[in-house]
Amino acid sequence: MLVGAGSATAIRRVTLHTGRFTSTSSDNFLKIGNVAKAVKAPRRPELVPTGYAKDVSKFDSNPELVAHLKWLLQKDLLNQDVFLIGPPGRLRSQIVLQYLELTQSEFEWLSITRDSTEGDIKQRREIRGGNAFYSDLGAVRAAIDGRVLVIDGVEKAERNVLPILNNLLENREMQLDDGRFLMHHNKFNRLEEKYSLKELRSMGLERVSPLFRVIALGLPVPKFPGYPLDPPLRSRFQSRHVPDLSFETSLLLCRSVAPRVSSSRLSNLISLVFALNAQETLSFPYVPVSNLEKVAQIWNTVPDMPTEWAFNLLYPREALLSEGETKRIKDFLTKFDIEGKKPNVHAKVSEDAKIPRGTDSVSPSPSFVATSAHEEVITGLTASLSVGDIALLGSKGAGKSTVVKEMAARLGFRPTTLVVYQDMNSRELLQSRRMNESGDTLWEDSPLVKTAREGGLCVLDGIDRVHPSALSALAPLLHHRRIDLPDGSRLVGSEEFAGIAAKTGLSVEELRKRGITEIKEAFRLVLVGDTLSCLKGTRWMNSPIAALTPFMQMERLEMGEKVALIRSVVPQSNPETVKTIVKFAEELTLSHDPALNAVASSLSLRRLIQIAKRETLEGGSIRSLLERATLSRFFPSLTKKAFDGLMETMKIKDVEGKNEYDLHSEMEAVGGVGVKEGVEEEAMIPETLFYHNDHHTSVLVDMARDFRLGEHLLLIGNQGVGKNKITDRFLQLINRSRQYMQLHRDTTVESLTLETKVEGGVVKCVDSALVRAVRNGHILVVDEADKASVHVIAVLKSLLDEGTLQLGDGRRIVPSSWIDPSKGDSSNLIPLHPQFRAILLANRPGFPFLGNDLFGTIGDLCAVHVIDNPSRDSEMEMLKQYAPKVDRETLLKLIGAFDDLRKMADEGSLQYPYSTREIVAVAKHLNEFPDDAITEVVRNVFDFDQYSTDRLETVEEVFQKHGIPLGVNRVAVRVAEVVKIPSAVEIGRWKRREGREMIAPSVIDIEREWLSVPHSLHSFTESSTRSEMFTEQLHKIELPFGPNQLGTDLTVLGPNSIIAVAVNPSQMYWMHGDKEKVVVKFDLFSHGSFGGRQNIEPVIRVIRLNEEQALIHEESTGETLHFDTRGWSFSRLTSKSRGFMDTLSKITQPMFGNKENRAFIPGDRVASYQKGGTRFDLLDSKLHCISLTLPDPIDKVVKVDGERFIVQSGTSTSLLKEERHGWSLTPIEINLDGGVHLKTALKNGEGTGLFFDATNCYYAKSEDTEESPILASLRPSTLSPLSMVDRGRPHYLSDKALSLIDPTRNVLRMDGDIVVRVRPRFATPKEAVHKEGSPMNVDGFLEAIDTKSGEMTYIPVPPPRRVSYAGNRIARFTPTNFVMTKDVEGDKVLTLDTGGVIRSFEVSRDALSKSFTRWKDMVEGKGREKDRVEYTMKTPNRDMLKTPTVGKFDPSNAPHHGGGVWAGGSGGYNTAGLGGAGGPFRLDSGNDVHQIPEFAKRELPDHIIKKAKELGKEEYAKRLKEIKMSEHDAESYKSLWDRIEGNVKHVREIIDGFEAKKKERVWLRHQTTGDLDDSKLIEGIAGENNIYRRRQDKDPDPGTPQTKPKRLRVCMDLSGSMYRFNGYDKRLQRSMETALLVMTALEGKEEKVKYELTGHSGDGPCTPFVTRDRYPQNDKERLNILKEMLAHTQFCSSGDYTLEALNDARKTLAKDEESDDRIVLLLSDANLERYGIQPKSLARLMDKDDGVKAYVILIGSLGEQAEELQSALPPGRSFVVKDTAQLPKIIQEIFDANIL
Repeated sequence: MLVGAGSATAIRRVTLHTGRFTSTSSDNFLKIGNVAKAVKAPRRPELVPTGYAKDVSKFDSNPELVAHLKWLLQKDLLNQDVFLIGPPGRLRSQIVLQYLELTQSEFEWLSITRDSTEGDIKQRREIRGGNAFYSDLGAVRAAIDGRVLVIDGVEKAERNVLPILNNLLENREMQLDDGRFLMHHNKFNRLEEKYSLKELRSMGLERVSPLFRVIALGLPVPKFPGYPLDPPLRSRFQSRHVPDLSFETSLLLCRSVAPRVSSSRLSNLISLVFALNAQETLSFPYVPVSNLEKVAQIWNTVPDMPTEWAFNLLYPREALLSEGETKRIKDFLTKFDIEGKKPNVHAKVSEDAKIPRGTDSVSPSPSFVATSAHEEVITGLTASLSVGDIALLGSKGAGKSTVVKEMAARLGFRPTTLVVYQDMNSRELLQSRRMNESGDTLWEDSPLVKTAREGGLCVLDGIDRVHPSALSALAPLLHHRRIDLPDGSRLVGSEEFAGIAAKTGLSVEELRKRGITEIKEAFRLVLVGDTLSCLKGTRWMNSPIAALTPFMQMERLEMGEKVALIRSVVPQSNPETVKTIVKFAEELTLSHDPALNAVASSLSLRRLIQIAKRETLEGGSIRSLLERATLSRFFPSLTKKAFDGLMETMKIKDVEGKNEYDLHSEMEAVGGVGVKEGVEEEAMIPETLFYHNDHHTSVLVDMARDFRLGEHLLLIGNQGVGKNKITDRFLQLINRSRQYMQLHRDTTVESLTLETKVEGGVVKCVDSALVRAVRNGHILVVDEADKASVHVIAVLKSLLDEGTLQLGDGRRIVPSSWIDPSKGDSSNLIPLHPQFRAILLANRPGFPFLGNDLFGTIGDLCAVHVIDNPSRDSEMEMLKQYAPKVDRETLLKLIGAFDDLRKMADEGSLQYPYSTREIVAVAKHLNEFPDDAITEVVRNVFDFDQYSTDRLETVEEVFQKHGIPLGVNRVAVRVAEVVKIPSAVEIGRWKRREGREMIAPSVIDIEREWLSVPHSLHSFTESSTRSEMFTEQLHKIELPFGPNQLGTDLTVLGPNSIIAVAVNPSQMYWMHGDKEKVVVKFDLFSHGSFGGRQNIEPVIRVIRLNEEQALIHEESTGETLHFDTRGWSFSRLTSKSRGFMDTLSKITQPMFGNKENRAFIPGDRVASYQKGGTRFDLLDSKLHCISLTLPDPIDKVVKVDGERFIVQSGTSTSLLKEERHGWSLTPIEINLDGGVHLKTALKNGEGTGLFFDATNCYYAKSEDTEESPILASLRPSTLSPLSMVDRGRPHYLSDKALSLIDPTRNVLRMDGDIVVRVRPRFATPKEAVHKEGSPMNVDGFLEAIDTKSGEMTYIPVPPPRRVSYAGNRIARFTPTNFVMTKDVEGDKVLTLDTGGVIRSFEVSRDALSKSFTRWKDMVEGKGREKDRVEYTMKTPNRDMLKTPTVGKFDPSNAPHHGGGVWAGGSGGYNTAGLGGAGGPFRLDSGNDVHQIPEFAKRELPDHIIKKAKELGKEEYAKRLKEIKMSEHDAESYKSLWDRIEGNVKHVREIIDGFEAKKKERVWLRHQTTGDLDDSKLIEGIAGENNIYRRRQDKDPDPGTPQTKPKRLRVCMDLSGSMYRFNGYDKRLQRSMETALLVMTALEGKEEKVKYELTGHSGDGPCTPFVTRDRYPQNDKERLNILKEMLAHTQFCSSGDYTLEALNDARKTLAKDEESDDRIVLLLSDANLERYGIQPKSLARLMDKDDGVKAYVILIGSLGEQAEELQSALPPGRSFVVKDTAQLPKIIQEIFDANIL
């Protein structure tokens, strides 16, 4: 039975209480106790409540309830208005309705909401026949006709609304808008004695009936949310507190309506309710006692349900309570023996339950998968509907709508869905105002009211979005099955309607004409909403809402149930794939990491089904689909690390090579089948200029595949990445028409669905693009979807999900299958075309776009596509089509620079995400105007940042790094001077002798021992070195070397493939590919001699075999590894052939002269021999080895090329040459003059002759080795050390040591027969140092000799970034600190210094000249002199220049500019300020800045500048004195500040951005001035005043929880080890910078973040330095704190309190309930092993579930301790800092992820 009229309520269900309560209709009086009142017959009995007190003999004997009725009767007799105040629920309104029925009083019901205005209380204009007139509303009707005005929800009225009733309440007078005046009945009666009623009426006077009374209902504020009563209004009421029914009465009621439920279970439930409401210290939200009876009735229909299920119906705790409160509730459940869910118990609805049945021809969906959890929800819903209405809550995408739809189908209902939104008011929930074709105003029922009249099932979807006051207006409908409508009519329940009909004798039609309509018995209302609202970002539920109706919660499905459900919905899905995605979602949900836990909401059940469907089309892409579904591309870096870490842990990855497609066939599969043809359709198909590339083509294919699955699309990305172009191209390819909408801040729900216009005074509605797309089957493209308010876009939810949408003009979009022509008029139904699809375009969530949470609102209803900037290859492919005339090198530079800028934006270093749109604009400009300087063209994009110095400097650094001299304003050149060398002269000849013999080779089997070499991926930095100056050096690459590593060799395998090797430890670095700046580091130190042995220091050599293979050779022991790039595989070379390994271990470049340590032979073949032996072996790139046995012992070998070797045996020399059928050995003679000795042959360049490195020669050359002269350019005789760059040489570089260095490492033959040699400073003339340079900035030189021109240059090579003290070791392979090799391009040399920096040099003068021309053009442009413009520039007003002064201080801080009088002004002269000239120092007043031109500053006289500096210095000293800060202190502070300034500004900018978004103004409706509100056009035409809207700051709703600050504690490691190792890695200094970053970034933000700085050391776990609410106020105080920290590390005791510090911080912060987020940041130097601290102990503390987030930063310079520790800690919340310079950046990332 419905609760309402006729229901067995407390007041009506008791026996007669003798002497207290008497009622007789025959005597027409009501007596309660000793108070009696005559009861008169009503004029309009249909307006009297019926059925609420029909059986007086069964009224409850509870004296308190009877007292309420008696009190009302007393106040009625006293003619006093009353106010019933009490907790939320139906008890107060039930008492009022009972009293009105007992006294037979007519009544008007006025529900108050925040949107209530004067037009809802007094009078409203209507139009009939072209005339406007006033219609009386409830308050006026009640006053005139003598009714009781019930005002419900007084606390919801905004201030100054209800005071319009003050005079009516006090004096029974009111001035009406139509000119009439309501007058007190006594005064009116006196006037009536003198004048006729007609005369009085003509004067506009109306009598207020003496029967008029006001009964107000409200909640106590501030106990409950709302506005406190206005004092004048309050004083006019007599108040009465109506508490809840007592425990005994409640238990009696529940037992009477739930006989199937045991008394003990009922008693436990009610005891729990009263216990929770009695709590004062814990202060739980109120539990609605008045709903106990209804919950008991529902429970009675399913008695097998556990008590906790009934409690959850009564108290939606997941939506009401915080996490901590929910845990405390569980303790209460245990204490009161509330049993939970029992396994394998399936409750059923009792057979005698009065379940409503619908009449719609609908059957359950065959696709519905009945899980046990869903069946339990359906059972609960069905049981609830047998009693009344119900609300269903659940997480987004949990299947709420599907379950309700299935339940409705089983009961024979096709539900009517009304999507509610934030701005919807109570009036719109019930009726909307319209105009007919004649221009008359009328009221049209909402879907809810229509369904109530027809007896259907209405679903109110989105109750979490609508304002609570609007929802509360439905209380009469939910509590009593009656409601008053805006048009003045009234809906009543079927039982009450029957009672009214019987009482009045009126027919249904007659009652309808009197404004009384029946709510059919079968009508039910289901409220649906998310547990947590995505709109408000907080818990939306409050106690008044919880008291409206019982609430059910969609429980989270178990993993097995989810898997089974998805497999049933997608039967062709891969079972393992489904298990994986479900398990992944489960891991996110259960994660202790709050960031990951938040991500879990993106993987709703609906989304997982989408992924499974998509996986069936494209197997092997599970990782990509999960990343798209969660928008992981846009996660903060910390969350991204944790997310990827979980992916790796679960081994979720895409299958390579699966993404193959054919664009044409993919597009054909989704072509517009069934779409109408015609001019209109063809005109709406977009056409766009689109250049295909791999990246965008793959996106188009992904979109097509989702279209095939029937999905709507959501394209999300940064600005300018091509979302619109991709969409248009996609529609063009599939030949589909488009309807386009662009949303913005002011888009409303009405404008989204309709366009209104006024024609002839009549408001008409025109279909919007949305409706046209729905009707015609077009594609709706919604651009900038994130710019409209979330509540606006949320109305699309039902359209995208179920295909239904209620339009503002009363029409409704429904699936075409719902329309049944046989059921009458369906003109208000718009059929949804089956081909309709929506594509939504939006910017990425978060900073800097700060759009609304579109993804969180309707993201899982669409297939999400993250549109990113194209890859480098794709971007190059596209730019070449946009700019075919621009050379590839320029485009590569632009792509590289923009790519770096985008990465910096992703990392948070830059706020603006530079996009493809900008780079395309630059390329197109360069294509059309090639003579313009690229730096000027690039500024077209970056001049926006002209006044942001830091940002512009960052951009300039990036472009300069990539070789574009942005920011360089003049051409500066510093290249080596050209020196002439002597011409080559003949110094000897080759002479061939008799005695040639053939030698047959033998084959040696090589075996390979495969090795497992650990590797890791690292980023590296590549930057152009021609940023501000043109030199021979092109760029440099900084490899991630360790602090003690030494680079020993490098080689180039092929384009974009470089290998470098290092020792200390032994590692190989391989850079390959040009798409990503990633280097693969291989750890060689775990294999043999590469790890070093006793008394052996490894020296590693690398030699190129071909583009895919290399040999890694350890020279001390000869151990050799083979590396193959194709499989990243390593093998150790061995052989069973005796003697081979003896020679292989000496694989070497033999040479004339003694050498003990051998080296590789550069080239495709590696030769080996043993000095004094006769065996000579050759190993080729295929690892085929041959051996030659020579007739004489071998002394030395020089390789001429791959087929010729010069062999010296004793005094004889022979030429070993490969012939067609073997090898020949031919004796030769070499007679050289001048003490010249050939050291090594140089590998052929482009030329044909032979070149040699020889002693005392710049170079030596010969045409051939047979009968040809040997020419050489001889060096001058020995030069004095005094004439060299460095006058002395290190002792370890003696002549003997130099002779042992393999010459092939240090001499190259380049293209164009240029010989390049490494020269140390002590062997280079001092003239080689540029006149503006310094020898200290040079490590050595590249001696580049052009043998054709006879010219030479000395190209300086900078010193390593780290000084090494391993000179003896370095001297074994180079006389400098670098080695070199030849680049793929034969005119460039690559060097590797011992510190891990690779540099590229141009050595060819021709190439250098061409490069300079290009570089100069980039700076100046081509033909700049032709563009010269002459003009006369006005000279600044020099008369304003006076002696610099501080200026006057304006106490009002008004803005001043240009006057030269006030301090803190801008754009002027002489005074302290900003943007001016000649002032003594900068002074920011906080006002806007006016900048004077730069030239005006440059023209200042010297004496003015000098005086300004002097005054500035004086003021600076004063400032320091004020804060007791010395100059030394200031310098110390500045040295720290300079390193973190950028990080601080970044954090503060983002905080300011989010604060600005929160302060963004909103539209306030119902205003009397402002902009015309389109939704109130009809009211405007009718003449109402409140038809405007204004944009202004919105005050928080009353009762809204106050925004609490975040709480942060930073636990600094201040142990003695920090002080001890600071000189090693600056760890203490970086920690100080971290502390300063926290203090400065959060300065002035303390209301948002309450922070503390503490230290842990051997002295204890918590030494406070900055405490909450006692923050440093200036630089001096901050510096003092840093000094205290420094002193603490110096003098503290040894020991470690890391765990105790974290535990203490967690305990302290967990107790703080005045903050909404609690964060601990712990710094430690990772030296925990020394103190016996186990990683698992720290991990356990970090994962402690107490509402505190913990982050740990490990300073990991002590071996691998830190990395090992990090691997045991939660991913994404622990960091290893090997380079302490990373500390500020990590702190910034943590701030980005949490504080913001």
